[in-house]
Amino acid sequence: MRHAALALAVLLAACSAPPPPADHTVTGRHGPLVYIVMSEAAPRSAHAWRLAVRDACGDAHICNVKIWTDPTRAAQGFPMTELEANAIEAAYLINRATGADEYLCHPFGPVTQRCAK
Repeated sequence: MRHAALALAVLLAACSAPPPPADHTVTGRHGPLVYIVMSEAAPRSAHAWRLAVRDACGDAHICNVKIWTDPTRAAQGFPMTELEANAIEAAYLINRATGADEYLCHPFGPVTQRCAK
């Protein structure tokens, strides 16, 4: 009985734990700017990408993330080229002083909310 209770507690803890961050690679940083590439294996969802952003930002007070899905078009430094800027799939801002924690643009909603030009 005691082992069953322990097994149940472990199972419940695993079910309530948040999912791990989506697969991503940080390709560059410049001050509060962070550049990441989402892997092909990462779920293509706003939630999965938000987890990757939060992982890449850590506990930074201000973090402005640009996200690509094509590593050959992702920025690695500043300033970005026009090709790199036009290939941004999503942009996310965290500003703990103002409470901002949101997409600036993304590929998940209406065309008016998309980054790609």
